[in-house]
Amino acid sequence: MESIKFIKDYDGNKTGEIKNVKKDIADYLIKKGLCVSNNIDNSASPKDKFIKK
Repeated sequence: MESIKFIKDYDGNKTGEIKNVKKDIADYLIKKGLCVSNNIDNSASPKDKFIKK
């Protein structure tokens, strides 16, 4: 299971967090640009996480 955060803007401001999401659903939301993975270490900037394809 994945943990993801919703984002509301390109600065990566978080609007909410969901834990225990199925990986395929999490991947879909991340690909759509609606979420970022909460499993990525926070050393990368939010913009890097958002742009990652």
